Amino acid sequence: LRGRASLLEAELPPGSEAAADVGVMKTHIERLVRYADAMSNLQRMEDVEVKRAPMQLSAIAEGLRETAEILFAGREVCVTSAEGTAEVDIEVVMQVCGNILSNSARYARSGVDIDLSLVNGAMRVAVTDDGGGFTREGLEKAAAPFYKGEGGGSEHLGLGLNICDILCRRHGGRLVIENAGAGARVTAVFGVE
Repeated sequence: LRGRASLLEAELPPGSEAAADVGVMKTHIERLVRYADAMSNLQRMEDVEVKRAPMQLSAIAEGLRETAEILFAGREVCVTSAEGTAEVDIEVVMQVCGNILSNSARYARSGVDIDLSLVNGAMRVAVTDDGGGFTREGLEKAAAPFYKGEGGGSEHLGLGLNICDILCRRHGGRLVIENAGAGARVTAVFGVE
């Protein structure tokens, strides 16, 4: 479809109605490609093998601070961490937390709080922003595939929190979505509490 649309576009006079139609077709083709890629990625997430290793919470907190300071440039980043070691797959943790932080950065007004803790051996990473919080529907559906809350935009596929949920479950944990004060809090749990 991509190739045919490009060939058609090359043969049509610029600015013609037919050229405009082909432009619309190309936009829809790209949306279908992104959708197909997203479905493929979701299947791969279900098959991820978790490789746990001992990690200091302080080292994980520092990595999250570096990521957050890039995503929240010009806004406040506060990271707190308990002492201790968690048995986690650091690649899974960083992918999940990166998705959560990216989501939060879209909605936060002045900053984000990141809190790492250990609960009965499970590591919890809570990301709290000062945005508008989740709607009632968002609290129920935010981790569903292709759910886009307000301000999601057409380029946003609505898979970030769904991927986080899948990876947390693969890691023996869960994803908790809630409102905290005026903002939102998403907590990733890695391991059984």
